[in-house]
Amino acid sequence: APIVPAFAFGQSNTFGWCRPCPSLVPAGLVSSVSRLLGFCPIVFWGRWGGPLPFLKPIHVVVGRPIEVPHVSEPTLEQAEVYLKKYITAMEELFETHKGSVPNAIHHLKIL
Repeated sequence: APIVPAFAFGQSNTFGWCRPCPSLVPAGLVSSVSRLLGFCPIVFWGRWGGPLPFLKPIHVVVGRPIEVPHVSEPTLEQAEVYLKKYITAMEELFETHKGSVPNAIHHLKIL
């Protein structure tokens, strides 16, 4: 099945959010809760302070499909080849379209 790179510009503007920081919550408490839950909790809000997203435009762009052959037991090296192709396609998609979308971020950081 092909992998299709897609990027949504403006998605990060649909909710407000904050992560507990040491000035609001003691760092030890945040660390303990994070370890207990397995992730760092964040507070988010949308319209009227609730879970509905803000009405902000989201511009979705879709790239060319990346054909991936079926391999019943792929090696790590085979997976890394297609991961690199996907990351490259995402970077190209972002760079191609970031100038045509209002209020787009100017730098993509893939972790």
